[in-house]
Amino acid sequence: DQVVWSGDGGAVYFYQCECPYDVASEWADKGYVAYRVDEGVRSHIAYGIGVYTYFRDHEVWMETAIRTPAVVQGSIVQPFLTFLNGHGGIRSTINGIGPGVGKAGGFELQFFNNDCSWECRPATMHRSWWIWLVGILIFVLAVLLILALLRYMGVCNACGRRSAKRDGSDSESANDTAAD
Repeated sequence: DQVVWSGDGGAVYFYQCECPYDVASEWADKGYVAYRVDEGVRSHIAYGIGVYTYFRDHEVWMETAIRTPAVVQGSIVQPFLTFLNGHGGIRSTINGIGPGVGKAGGFELQFFNNDCSWECRPATMHRSWWIWLVGILIFVLAVLLILALLRYMGVCNACGRRSAKRDGSDSESANDTAAD
């Protein structure tokens, strides 16, 4: 395996892996993958994992590019495969599902668009609504705090000018009396 992730709660963004160029078919027969999440992991998210193949010397067919526990599979978002050239390829994207690439006579790119499918939604997606709600509440509270501070400082909310009645007296009538 090129990478093995063993810890809970991890996040990976835009990981790119080129599989070894000079391996024989036995390499794939042993079940090696480009990205593996250990079977004991219960929470992990990854966005944009890309796996590239150029099996230069031998006909090598990997069964899958990415291997994860079933509970984590849906949180691997938008993985993709690229066949650069060479022999063989990859039969599937993740855990035996999704498109494969290979032996097309040249460059080939396949995306596994699992972000649009209900069965492959990230496991954390259904719980993330509260994060948006908390963010909106914090924003609203910050705006209210700023408005309260501006009012306390005597700045007019509508026009940004200082209020004429900061201390409770009418400053225009005070000027008129002084002039008389």
